[in-house]
Amino acid sequence: MYKELNKIFSMIQTELKSEKVELEKVELGIAQDIKKSNSTVKSLVKKSDSLIDQTEKALNVYDKLYTATIILRNDALEEIKYSNKKLKDAESAAKQLGIKPSDISDYSELNATIKDLERQANRLRYPSIK
Repeated sequence: MYKELNKIFSMIQTELKSEKVELEKVELGIAQDIKKSNSTVKSLVKKSDSLIDQTEKALNVYDKLYTATIILRNDALEEIKYSNKKLKDAESAAKQLGIKPSDISDYSELNATIKDLERQANRLRYPSIK
């Protein structure tokens, strides 16, 4: 019986050693996975830092351009209003003189240029991505 108990005890020890080796393999695999994940995470943090910096710079440039666009559009709208009033004044004067408004120097060119500026003011309000 003592031999049988030794044999059983020996088998249990062998089984425990085998499980210990398996456990060490699992622990080693997990440690390697953690190391790989840590490396990947660090790389992604570095890439995201760079992209965030670029995005913030682009947004700062956009903000400055947007502000300049608003100012220019407001100036354009004021000038359109003023120039249209001058065209109306010219039309009234031409009517009183019995001539065509287009006979007045620069009338036709101003009229065309106002239309160009109106298109530009609209583009300033709704710029497109090219």
